[in-house]
Amino acid sequence: MESTAPGPVVEQPLAVSYQVESLLQLWGEAQSLLRAHAAEVGCLPGLELQPDVDAYGRGAESGYLRAFAMRGHRAELVGYCAMGVSRHLHWSQTVWAIQDVLYVVPEHRGIAAVDFIRWMDAHLFREVNVIARHVTLLNDFGRTLERMGYREIEKTYVLVRGS
Repeated sequence: MESTAPGPVVEQPLAVSYQVESLLQLWGEAQSLLRAHAAEVGCLPGLELQPDVDAYGRGAESGYLRAFAMRGHRAELVGYCAMGVSRHLHWSQTVWAIQDVLYVVPEHRGIAAVDFIRWMDAHLFREVNVIARHVTLLNDFGRTLERMGYREIEKTYVLVRGS
């Protein structure tokens, strides 16, 4: 597996940069964006966002979880993505990168966010065969992913006990 050590900074024309970062170092800085993301998509009413920091740490330390950052012109965090990288349980001849979370603040969405995804994909394709991303119904950017070559292969339904 590839190292998750911070990688080189790639400057982009819209005053943003993209880079691989340590998930554990990024964690504290990402908290306000995590809360904004949860408030924006609100997929599971009645359930409070409570990420399992220890599980994220174990995933990062094992090399399974990879963290990517999108930073503004003053190096402030304006987007992030965490991807899990492993052999697929069903197609064990392939290594998949499966999105855990992707968020870009609204003012940095558009071409810079698309370029962020393209940049991550190029980085991930150095070691994976398949990249899987999901979208929420409240922030459905599926058509953008389709224009980038992705194809929809499944939908997810949830049932919350007591609902």
